[in-house]
Amino acid sequence: MNDSKYPTHDSQLARAVAEFCSFRPKHDGPPSDFPSDPSWKAITASGSRVWLDSADRDANVGVWTAEFTGLTTNNTLLNKVIQNGDYDDLVPEAAGLLRQVGPAMSQDSMVREIAFMLNVIHAKNLSAVFDCDVSVELHTDLVRDVAGSYAYGKRVHEILPEHAVVKIALTPEGLLVARLLEQDGVRVNLTLGFSPRQNQLIATFACPHFVNVFLGRVSSFFRESGIPVPASEEPGIVATIQSQRALRELIGSGLAESHTRQIAASMREATQVPRLAGVDVLTMPVAVAGEFVTSGIDADLVEDRTSMAPVDVGAVIEQGRDTAVFFVPSDAATTAARELLERALKKTLDADQVLAVLSENGLGALFPRMSDSDRGRLWEHGKIPRFGDWEERVSEGSASWDGLLTEAAIGSFARDQRQLDDRIRSQLG
Repeated sequence: MNDSKYPTHDSQLARAVAEFCSFRPKHDGPPSDFPSDPSWKAITASGSRVWLDSADRDANVGVWTAEFTGLTTNNTLLNKVIQNGDYDDLVPEAAGLLRQVGPAMSQDSMVREIAFMLNVIHAKNLSAVFDCDVSVELHTDLVRDVAGSYAYGKRVHEILPEHAVVKIALTPEGLLVARLLEQDGVRVNLTLGFSPRQNQLIATFACPHFVNVFLGRVSSFFRESGIPVPASEEPGIVATIQSQRALRELIGSGLAESHTRQIAASMREATQVPRLAGVDVLTMPVAVAGEFVTSGIDADLVEDRTSMAPVDVGAVIEQGRDTAVFFVPSDAATTAARELLERALKKTLDADQVLAVLSENGLGALFPRMSDSDRGRLWEHGKIPRFGDWEERVSEGSASWDGLLTEAAIGSFARDQRQLDDRIRSQLG
């Protein structure tokens, strides 16, 4: 696939950037040696991998144990590192290289390229210290660009083939590029999922290594919308476990690849850790990990929650508010994914064709059609859609709560990306 306006992985510029990223800067010496911890050992014994949702190397060292095997980073977390000035001295040097190799490059292209370089260099440093997988998110300019995402995804893999997992945002274009990258041997974390049906579609069609439920945001949506739920049934946890079970059914029936794993993302509290034990991957902020260890959990009481009796889905479905999408798997999602697969074998698909197939199967609301003003109104209110703004569209079927949360998440990351880009611009002179 070479119809991108961005540098391909085998271009002269990409090769020069890869060489630059391989040597500047780097961790000196072998990976650090971290002790084991009985609390985390109990969680991993339940079937879960444990990761940290953090790009802060020093903070990670404070809680990392032998049980941790991965780090998830994103534009927000990388932005925090960049705003600290950790890589300010690297930006002018990177700019010098780009001016030499690509003298006609615009400033916007240069900023995007340097952001890519910082992202990969930081991921390389993290993997060297912790000897683990690191999820690397692409620039938010690329979320609706198949060719561009493919080009940069390949380039991440070329630089960090053993440790990098490329994060692709859940858009129609993201579904397509994730499938292409996986076919090329690039591990993908298809991120910004919130429901079982989103992950059924993703797992069946795109076949990534990882899917997500951002459970903290699901719970926040219910709380901020004033939707009552029993204290014993936290919506985000229910959604995650339901998605995990649906994924395992797909794998068991041969409809999804055995390498696909469910991530419990956006964890907010240490009490969520044992309640999610058994989910394939738990990724959490440093503060949550630290609180869990000091909470004094009885390791003997930790058990696989995904194989226990079914959760009380009815307790968290608010009738008439269209919230069932967070908890109820959808046969239509699997049917649509299989139809997309059949079409992909015959010809190259584009985003409009993906949307058409979803609409034909009653799933058009997964990716709500939005004007610029619609999108601005959604993004203005941050990560959680304001219920009253969208209730009518959801009720009429032209939007869905899981789809709106995904779109709001894209806006949140885009804001942080702009801050990161502005920091780079300020260093260019």
